[in-house]
Amino acid sequence: MKAAPTQQELPEPVQRLIRNLRSEAKDYRKQRTYARQETAQARLEAARYRVERNEARAELAALRAELEAARRNG
Repeated sequence: MKAAPTQQELPEPVQRLIRNLRSEAKDYRKQRTYARQETAQARLEAARYRVERNEARAELAALRAELEAARRNG
């Protein structure tokens, strides 16, 4: 059984194809990492918005209760 040739023993067009495929794979991994970071950033911003909105609602409810108490106590 014959051993597979090393990359250097392959014809130049095949070597170039291998290099291009490796480069494309590297670019793809970078894009996936960037997409994951973008997704994480968007989720973080959405969570911050929800927290701010909930805090604003709680503050509004407290002010309403205070106003209602002031009206009742005249």
